[in-house]
Amino acid sequence: MIINSYKLLGGKHPETATFKNALAALGVKAPHTGKPFTEAMLLGIAGGLGIGYILWEFKKHASAILVMAFQNKWNYPVKFTGNLCNRLGIKPVFKETGGTAAAEKHLREALDSGTPAIAWVDQFHLPYMYLPETYNGCMGWIVTAYGIDKTEKKVLIDDHGKKPLTLSPDEFAKARARIPSYKNRLLLLEAPQAIDLENAIIEGIRDCVNYLGAKSDTFALPAIAKWAKLMTDTKNPKGWPVVFKKKNGLYSTLTSIYEGIMLKDGDGDGLRAMYAGFLSEASAVFSTLRLKEIAAQYKKIANERSSNQRSLRQSAGAALRHSRCRGKSIGGIE
Repeated sequence: MIINSYKLLGGKHPETATFKNALAALGVKAPHTGKPFTEAMLLGIAGGLGIGYILWEFKKHASAILVMAFQNKWNYPVKFTGNLCNRLGIKPVFKETGGTAAAEKHLREALDSGTPAIAWVDQFHLPYMYLPETYNGCMGWIVTAYGIDKTEKKVLIDDHGKKPLTLSPDEFAKARARIPSYKNRLLLLEAPQAIDLENAIIEGIRDCVNYLGAKSDTFALPAIAKWAKLMTDTKNPKGWPVVFKKKNGLYSTLTSIYEGIMLKDGDGDGLRAMYAGFLSEASAVFSTLRLKEIAAQYKKIANERSSNQRSLRQSAGAALRHSRCRGKSIGGIE
């Protein structure tokens, strides 16, 4: 029960990597190249860039996590994937159930039909993540199951790497079932009959502009100004001097900054380099839009952001080392 056409092509960003690899396995080709879609093109069509800042406190564990995101509609993953499917003419088939037996049936039916199964899971329940108990049920992720090895009783997982990962059926079932908001959700893709690439690109760019330009201080560009203000705000309950007055949760927050910047959404540039790649690729589709110039600007921004975020990452690392040298427990971790 292994999809032989499925190739581990790797990737940088979970949502776009899963789509790229699943579509390639289904034989879907980009109209302008005749080759499988790139992650950059899929990111742009889905809506491109976003921004996010939410500081979650977990008093039970004396810890906190700073959720950062740079993808369009990162807080509404079904909308992000739904928009991508609609713009490419792909029929998305969602399978959801509250029961473990039905969830396993959905998975086996998909694989038997030769369809890669995109699954929402809990990071804590992925053994190769090596996450502490604090993160149990807190952090969602997206992977693709492309087979079940009956001999070794392992589910074959593509987690946007170039080498296979495996989970036992029980491990995979627990990872799928842990987070109630998308418990046991699978997404199956059906290859489109035709793709209107020009319209898909235009709709994606329009979505990006509208989303980033919104007034929300949590899900749009004002979130950056909000974060800057909260760093020194001594009166707001979410101000850092208030939240971290006793240092509880500072360690996990600093590590989550690193993870959000460097591990989830690319290489420290907030997906700006990938979006520059989308604009550059899209410029080959249109002859009247000045997308190459805009792509160059985004590439420059990506380089500047990478430099600034490396400095931020180094500062976070210095703070972590300092806390350990002083022998203090921060966020329940020595």
